[in-house]
Amino acid sequence: MKEVFEYEKRLLDSTTIELLFEADLAKANSNRHRQEEIVLSNWRDFLLDLEEGTEVPTLKDLLVFVTGADGIPPLGFDPSPRLLFHSADIESPEDKKNFLFANTCANSLSLPMLVDYELFKKNMVAAIQIKLFTTE
Repeated sequence: MKEVFEYEKRLLDSTTIELLFEADLAKANSNRHRQEEIVLSNWRDFLLDLEEGTEVPTLKDLLVFVTGADGIPPLGFDPSPRLLFHSADIESPEDKKNFLFANTCANSLSLPMLVDYELFKKNMVAAIQIKLFTTE
């Protein structure tokens, strides 16, 4: 009964974060859906990179960026965290549309539709670091 009455902070790992977010994907078999699947694959790879510690932000930093919380609450999040997708501007790699956007009130993260993993990762890291440095 200890698990029912006593809260233990869960260790954050890539699988926990991945299962925490539900992706809002376009209609199956559409071109946009196929692109979103590639971006979702980039998202999973990015989570693994964060878990391995190869990047400066951590999984905890990512969770804070999206939800404002540094851990998963005992009763979960309300609303549940969601992954959204927005168009990117491939012609201008430094365009703000190529960065992720978070809404901590809605617990949502909007990912840019970038299929190139290196650019995706670079922009993810930059957005999280900018947020971390502006709130400290």
